[in-house]
Amino acid sequence: MKHALAAAVHALNRQDFGRAKAIIDEVRKHFPSHPDALHLAGYIQLVEGKPDDAIGLIRQAIRKAPKVGLYHYNLGMAYFMKRELEKARDAFQATIRLDPKSRDAIDNLAIVQHELKRLREAEVLFEQAVKISPEDPRAWLNLAKIRMELRKPRQVDEAVARAAELADAEDGDFLHEVGKIYYGLSRHELAERYFRRAIEKTSEDPLLFYALGKVLGERGEYGDAEEALKKARELGASIPKTALALADLYVTSGEIETGRGALDEAVEQGGDDPDILLEAAQTLSLIGDFDLQEALLQRILKKDPENVAARVHLAFVPKRKLDDTGVAFMEKRIDDPAIDAKVRTSMGFALGNHYRNIKEYDKAFRYYKRGNQLKGYSWDRLAYRGWVDRTLKIYSRSFFEERADWGLDSRLPVLIVGMPRSGTTLTEQIVSAHSAVHGAGEFGAVTGLSAGPGLQVPRILDEAESILAVDAVDCEAMARNHLARLEAQARHGESFVTNKLPHNFQLLGLFALEFPCAPVIHIRRDPRDNLLSIYFQDFGGYHPYAYDLKNLAFQYWEQERLMSHWKSLIPNPVFTLDYEKLVTDLEGMIHRLAAFLGITVEDAMKRFYEQERQVQTASKWQVRQKLYSTSIGRWKPYEKHLRPLFEALREFKPDDIPDEYGLFEM
Repeated sequence: MKHALAAAVHALNRQDFGRAKAIIDEVRKHFPSHPDALHLAGYIQLVEGKPDDAIGLIRQAIRKAPKVGLYHYNLGMAYFMKRELEKARDAFQATIRLDPKSRDAIDNLAIVQHELKRLREAEVLFEQAVKISPEDPRAWLNLAKIRMELRKPRQVDEAVARAAELADAEDGDFLHEVGKIYYGLSRHELAERYFRRAIEKTSEDPLLFYALGKVLGERGEYGDAEEALKKARELGASIPKTALALADLYVTSGEIETGRGALDEAVEQGGDDPDILLEAAQTLSLIGDFDLQEALLQRILKKDPENVAARVHLAFVPKRKLDDTGVAFMEKRIDDPAIDAKVRTSMGFALGNHYRNIKEYDKAFRYYKRGNQLKGYSWDRLAYRGWVDRTLKIYSRSFFEERADWGLDSRLPVLIVGMPRSGTTLTEQIVSAHSAVHGAGEFGAVTGLSAGPGLQVPRILDEAESILAVDAVDCEAMARNHLARLEAQARHGESFVTNKLPHNFQLLGLFALEFPCAPVIHIRRDPRDNLLSIYFQDFGGYHPYAYDLKNLAFQYWEQERLMSHWKSLIPNPVFTLDYEKLVTDLEGMIHRLAAFLGITVEDAMKRFYEQERQVQTASKWQVRQKLYSTSIGRWKPYEKHLRPLFEALREFKPDDIPDEYGLFEM
């Protein structure tokens, strides 16, 4: 029998399953209860895709010989095939108890824990795997992936660096995986770099071009993004997914009708795929077609009434209120770890919105806080302050004096900057109602808009000092790339194109070199209202500071430090707009904005809410409404919950910036 079982194993290793099965069947005629024969018979059922039969045979083997780790391992594989994840987890855990250094069992248990949304447990297991196999690059890459999902950017860098030391750093698959990790962290510059390197090695992979198109689109490089996505489709990428990506691209860049066409194609080709319908619904919200957005979500729920993501998305459709059933549905599930953390995060913000609307402020704050906790980002305040300190030192008066003749004298670009939720969208909506102004929305970072073939754009947000490598020729080339993208937006000969990406306040030094005459509008808002509004918003992009009250206070003052510095040094005309004054004296502020830009006031600016154009931010519904003063003093009902914010605002306030909002009087 021993020799027969060895022959069966040998046949299995050669993938000669017919021979192996014949041998095992013969053994079982004489030894029907032998555990090895039972296990091997079960293993054959497993590889033939019959997990139920496999489970029955392997469990018999375990009853006969409960301390054989391989039996438990293959039982786990059978349960995993059936998607019975808790039973798979138990089987893999049993394997590890018997063989603590079984890498396969550890990796598979980590995968199961990940699918059960137990991310911290999965991280511990992948950490265990790298201790067992410290020279295995894939183990380090797995660790980097889970840390990406846990929003630990510094630890991700460490794991990726270790994997790169051990792997073939020019392997296309490896580069693709690293790019996806950085894309997951919204570190788009790094993601793009890895995707492009991977394409150099594997130029016919449609998934690479799809990934590159997505990241380029999110960086505002719309022409290159469209080219990459069309290449992905040409190479065989999913038609619904590429159509959706193109729809987002067209809508974001203002080509609404083209975007609608791509969206229709995605929905038609995607059939009843809930993921396609969910993403299409999100794009419809950008267009402002809320009725069709709701119809798609209801279509999902008609087919699958328990689709949690669709129910949550439905709660964010403007003017649609959660009913008691929807509230109960979410409250029951918000702490269920089996539900994707992103969906549970959205539940927190949806419930917060619900209770805020019905003025149950304590409950509202509790759920907003839960949503922020589930977001899971970490942020290194000291590292960010170090970047700001270096930026202030680099961009001195002499820095700009020595480069006074650089760039282009165009006034077409208008940057609208400030903290998110400070009023940048509202300001752009008012200004762009003028016939001479095109509102391009959050058109992209200055660095991304400056990029072009063969041009090394400084990675300012990663390395502040990289600006020092730029010369006058580079600066003019970047300015021309940037200007060409804006000119493509000014389809009706507008004199100004606004870009209201708030965080361009970090890049005003580069913008000033490229366009020293171009206008900059800086929006300020009472930090209590501004930061609370950020805390109550589930952002789609990378805002790692936004989910903790103390981090929010720190970021606010660092933004104020930077803006104070820029205003004192850059050659550009800068208009500082106080949100509170805009709300309380709309007409007066419109006249001041028009005078700043050198345009005459048009009646449409006073009726900004009548504009029919896409708004791709959290303010997409509000800016279609008339202006009300209820946005001032919104922090007051939550005052008792905001003590950590108030204390941090006082703690981090620079000495040389005045207390204009009475924070020290509280």
